[in-house]
Amino acid sequence: MVPTSKFLQLLCSVSFIFTSNVTCFVVPSLKKSIPTRRISPTSGNYNYLKQQLVYITLQEKENSEFDAFPWEDALPADDNAEETLLRLHLSVKEDDNNNVDMETALDQVQKYTQSFPFAAVLPVQPLQYLPTHDGGVDVLFLRKKTKEKGSVDGGMRFFVRPDPSGGIDILVKRNSKGQVISKMFTEKLVVQSFVQGISGENDEKTGKAPTDLVSVQSVFHPWL
Repeated sequence: MVPTSKFLQLLCSVSFIFTSNVTCFVVPSLKKSIPTRRISPTSGNYNYLKQQLVYITLQEKENSEFDAFPWEDALPADDNAEETLLRLHLSVKEDDNNNVDMETALDQVQKYTQSFPFAAVLPVQPLQYLPTHDGGVDVLFLRKKTKEKGSVDGGMRFFVRPDPSGGIDILVKRNSKGQVISKMFTEKLVVQSFVQGISGENDEKTGKAPTDLVSVQSVFHPWL
């Protein structure tokens, strides 16, 4: 079976990501060399392929340098089984008397998360977001209900908890219930906007972050 031209183009494109020294790609069955197609780092194809590679290695990273928060095992089984979209750790700042007010800091971070303008970040995506009893927020993506599909098209679940060793943890899990088509691009926009917001880099669009009380100490998500 002779490979199609589209298959060869894709194969050659992927080969460039792994090595920049390849000048041609030899297909034995055709006994000819196919010049590689160099992909610009700013092109959509390059970014798409890079994004796929990041997702493939996500689970491996989670099991090594990006360790789970100590309290994650206590999450409901359905939530724990979902893909992790963000792990962010905040350190709590000392006041003028060198005291750390964890209760106030946690309250302000939870309020910021629950009032985050998800609709403004995703103006085209119908959604619903509801504060949860544990200080987090449940974001649901919506669609037109049909006989075959319900009105919920997946979503994202935000958890905000105190870290046993100090500081505040923010965990975002995918909600795949009812999801037929991947919402990767939508998830990316939300995660990146939230990280910028909680860091105090986008107060005009995402609201005033409690940067007087906390600061971002570590962050991991698939689109770094």
